[in-house]
Amino acid sequence: MAERSVITSDVKCLLIGVMDRNVSFQFFDKFNLIPKRENFTWSIGFAFIYMEDERDAEAAIRALDRVEFGRKGRRLRVEWTKVTHN
Repeated sequence: MAERSVITSDVKCLLIGVMDRNVSFQFFDKFNLIPKRENFTWSIGFAFIYMEDERDAEAAIRALDRVEFGRKGRRLRVEWTKVTHN
């Protein structure tokens, strides 16, 4: 039997872009916005946060979008993924 995904259509997904390769879950954990480590996936340059509550997702966007990090004053870009919020 195939393993089922824990991500349902009710889950809201945010895209975080312009990340430094050294950024990890610990960087975002200090903002206390991501409920569980399992709700966060990343690769070089971007990450996804999966949230069950739309209000929590909106709060994460407001708190994290344009936050300065890393070298040369780079800033995060946080927005809805096109799949979850048209």
